[in-house]
Amino acid sequence: MAQGSNRIKIGLSVMAVVIGAGAVGAFMQRESIGRWWAVRSFMQPGDRASQVTALSAYGEPVVPSLLATWKGTDGDLISASADVLSQMIKEWGRDDERTARLRTQLVTGYDQWSEPGCTVALRCLDESGIGTDAGTDAGTISGCRRIAAHALQSPVVDQRIYGIRFALKPELGLLPQVVPLLKDSSPEVRRAAMVTVGPRLEGEEAIPEVIAAEDLLAWLHDEDAEVRRLCERSLRTRGLREDEIRLGRRLTHPDAQERLGLLIDLSRAEDVDLPMWLERLSRDSSSAVRAATARVASERQVPIDDRLDEMSRTDPDSAVRTIAEYYRKLNGR
Repeated sequence: MAQGSNRIKIGLSVMAVVIGAGAVGAFMQRESIGRWWAVRSFMQPGDRASQVTALSAYGEPVVPSLLATWKGTDGDLISASADVLSQMIKEWGRDDERTARLRTQLVTGYDQWSEPGCTVALRCLDESGIGTDAGTDAGTISGCRRIAAHALQSPVVDQRIYGIRFALKPELGLLPQVVPLLKDSSPEVRRAAMVTVGPRLEGEEAIPEVIAAEDLLAWLHDEDAEVRRLCERSLRTRGLREDEIRLGRRLTHPDAQERLGLLIDLSRAEDVDLPMWLERLSRDSSSAVRAATARVASERQVPIDDRLDEMSRTDPDSAVRTIAEYYRKLNGR
């Protein structure tokens, strides 16, 4: 009787295990089916925005399906897939291991994607964090450097802007490559470039100077008002006073008459670095400006003898060479 009772107990225990395993299996299958259905629904045309939060809750298992959409050209689907990944990154945080794994996937898969896919990849990579402050490993940083350098040369405006953002990371060493983008055809790109390489910040936010203050003056005449404003702000962080900015605006003015007017102002000015200003004007594209510069330098006894001598020998305009030689001899130089 006791043996029979034991057999019943064992049988019931086995049955309980089987039932439990079946329940777990059914739950896992239901989870898998639910995830599959959620992804399938998301891929269909429709209101994907309302599905972003629900799909992001499935986490890493749906990441490969989302990244696969970036090989195509369906802009809406690509953007919506990026929205899901952005939501995941926000929920996980930059220091989470899942974010680190996603960051690696973004770097290693970059070359497989279409232009729209690359654009959202840069966006997600930016959100995931790049650099040692985000816990990025050396291999991924190297990959980010390659991707950012590519983005800076991209024909896509948004990609160039992301490349500029990445260049701010000292680990990537790309800041000098931002300077040419100050001349970009897109005002949005020029603004981003000016914000990046224009200011001189102090302390922990210090940015190396990759373009001199005097070389920034030309952007005081940019056709975009915001670029002009950002240029002025950058020059102030470089220590230029308002009167120096005003003079700099005339120095780089596209109208030669304005630049000649600057020479008149400089001939009367007291608190300016006259040799520096005259040195710049002596290399002006206008022969009239260069000739007038030689005269002002002589009248004000400004010590730019070497430059006057150079002008007398090498200036492309024979009249300017003659004038420079005259003033050089007039002052016994």
